[in-house]
Amino acid sequence: KGLPVFEELEAVGATMAAAVRNLTCESADGVWRDADGITFEGWIRAHVTHEEGRDVLRAMNRGMVAQEPSQVSFLSTAKSLKGCWSGGDDDEYRLARGSQAPLLEAARRLGARLKLGAV
Repeated sequence: KGLPVFEELEAVGATMAAAVRNLTCESADGVWRDADGITFEGWIRAHVTHEEGRDVLRAMNRGMVAQEPSQVSFLSTAKSLKGCWSGGDDDEYRLARGSQAPLLEAARRLGARLKLGAV
């Protein structure tokens, strides 16, 4: 089947990064038309041969845009990767340094007093 799954995912990641680099958030140019003409599922099937790799990208898409890859265009997924959807109303619910930040700060403050799995 060609490359091992992890190497294939790295190559596909580079392909996605290139697509995102060439994308603008504001204008509907030729890049938009091409990317909007295929579902993310179709893009996955065209670029990934290993089913495990396909599953990774499907899970990424579900977590990132809360849609099944067959129901969203590659354009929408690429715009999400580029951050086109950030900076709007939903940003008021984001936490600085990510959602794990409060727990990491609590762990830092507790230090050795923190016991995981304690009863």
